[in-house]
Amino acid sequence: MITEFLGELASYANIVPEKDKLTIIPMMDVGPVPMPAGMPYITQFAPEKYQQAEQQNMPRREAQGETEPEAFFAGSGGEDFEFDILIDGSGAMGEPREVLIDVNFLKTTTGFNGVLHHPNYLLVVWGTFLRTALLQDIKVENTMFRPDGTPLRAKVKLKFRSHKPKLQSLLESRLSSPDLTQKRVIRKGDRLDLMCHRHYRDHRYHIAVAKANGLTSFRFLEEGADIILPPIAK
Repeated sequence: MITEFLGELASYANIVPEKDKLTIIPMMDVGPVPMPAGMPYITQFAPEKYQQAEQQNMPRREAQGETEPEAFFAGSGGEDFEFDILIDGSGAMGEPREVLIDVNFLKTTTGFNGVLHHPNYLLVVWGTFLRTALLQDIKVENTMFRPDGTPLRAKVKLKFRSHKPKLQSLLESRLSSPDLTQKRVIRKGDRLDLMCHRHYRDHRYHIAVAKANGLTSFRFLEEGADIILPPIAK
């Protein structure tokens, strides 16, 4: 699926992402129809470092008289990821790049888009890694210089925040909603009350679910069989 999507995208951007290098493609839109906003930035080398962090939104509820507030899950806070890349203009590590020009091109690729009135959406690709994102932060550390002070080598840290189009997020939330009929495959160790707790946030629906599936017992479920989880009555 990723290969097909990238092949379709490459026809728009006139590029084929190189599997051993990080490719950053600026986008006007990351919805169903990809719309590149310019030429992609392809790193000189494979990333030197990769970090990923997922956040959970867990505010605290504090009732009067409680000494320890209760934390509860309020949804995913999204995913951040970082790449450290190297730009070399000395020629000691292969074909050189002009560091200042390369950094400016990278900033243009990831930076502000006057039509969108905010930074470009980005498609970030590295091997099997594929994310749509916005750039949060860029830090450039110059480590080698010419006699006139222009940099010959730079280490660049890129921090991204994953981005999902509103339509995609809406579809995903609706597809996992207990307001829709869903089908599950029974796995070893599954219990109807626990399945109802996970799906409806209430184990007491197990009797109604058993009735909807024509089950004579809700204690013993056949592994590998399908079970229907009907919508909750409003």
